[in-house]
Amino acid sequence: MDACAADFFHAVLRDLHGEAAAIWSFKGLMHHWNTKHAQAAYVPSIFRESPPEYAYGPRVQLCEGTDFILFLKAFANGTVTYDPALKLEMASSPKPTFKRRSQFRIKQQQMPMLYHDSEIVDLIS
Repeated sequence: MDACAADFFHAVLRDLHGEAAAIWSFKGLMHHWNTKHAQAAYVPSIFRESPPEYAYGPRVQLCEGTDFILFLKAFANGTVTYDPALKLEMASSPKPTFKRRSQFRIKQQQMPMLYHDSEIVDLIS
């Protein structure tokens, strides 16, 4: 049986009692990060209430050239954090369901730490 070493490593989130709350394969995390974030555009938004709405400005952040090591370094130093969450689907049905919608979070101004190239582009000028 020939297997990649990355197949045997896992990232585990444990609760206060040491029980595994979430488990990700290292290989899966690496593939997902490198595929999803190879080229990305981040569009800042401002949320306004009454009525709820979002506003978007003309400046976007274009990023490319990431690698998983940059993500791991940012996670290790606390720049990237894990945000566990659930999404309620079919809320008005007799049997609503929950879907895991956990995400890793980072502050907008720290995004360039995850990429080799990053620039702010004004779409109006």
